Amino acid sequence: HRFSDSSGIGHFARACLDGSEGFDPARAADILASEQYNDVRLISHAPGGRLRSETEAAIVSGYTPYLEMLLAGPQAGEPERVFHRRVLQSFDTFRVLCAHRRGELGVEGINESAARLLEARGPEGFSTHTPYYLGRPILVRANDYAIDRRNGDIGLVVTRREGVARPQRQVCFPSADGGVDYLTTARLPEHQTVYAMTIHSSQGSEFTHAMVVLPAQPSPILTRELIYTGVTRAARQMTLIGDRTLLEPALATPVKRASGLRAKVWGH
Repeated sequence: HRFSDSSGIGHFARACLDGSEGFDPARAADILASEQYNDVRLISHAPGGRLRSETEAAIVSGYTPYLEMLLAGPQAGEPERVFHRRVLQSFDTFRVLCAHRRGELGVEGINESAARLLEARGPEGFSTHTPYYLGRPILVRANDYAIDRRNGDIGLVVTRREGVARPQRQVCFPSADGGVDYLTTARLPEHQTVYAMTIHSSQGSEFTHAMVVLPAQPSPILTRELIYTGVTRAARQMTLIGDRTLLEPALATPVKRASGLRAKVWGH
């Protein structure tokens, strides 16, 4: 129920869930490309599988608000923990979701591109020149029960001033009580930057605006279910980056769930 049934996202979701023989990949793709809906947009890749300037501008626009908030600092009298929770909430309004982990159009490539674009075109004063730069989004990649951090936790590098002897860079994570928990950068488990994450790892998440990036070449992991999962992470706005020549075949490819277990159990 994160989006309206009458929205472009809602119409696309219903088209993908249509289990009848009449599913039409072209019609589903039409919904994303149609100007009838103001909540969905389809942007093709630039020649050579690169990002178009329109896509780059959308990434900068999506991530600039949380950085501007963080660089401006807390409001007068606002406790630091409340301020940092607001920044986390702002960051979570937009996310880039990739089909692949590697490659220029995968998580690794988009993370590099986003950091470069934000430094060049983002808010004044934002810099990525240090490993734990202010505003760097962090995705934890390993469980560490001693510090109560789990694989998939997302936090932001902030400057902590309250409750410490002197200002220092720490990573703030949302806490269950509506506040934040802090962790020094030295104690971080295995982690990575997370302007972009895989569609698979985004399951269960919700973003006001989700940008879904498909590869520029055919891929066996591109299925209707994967695209559906990415598109429906968006509550109000969804931008799909990819060529229609790959989108339609992917929508025509449902996940094959046969595991072979039945044949082994029954001796066939």
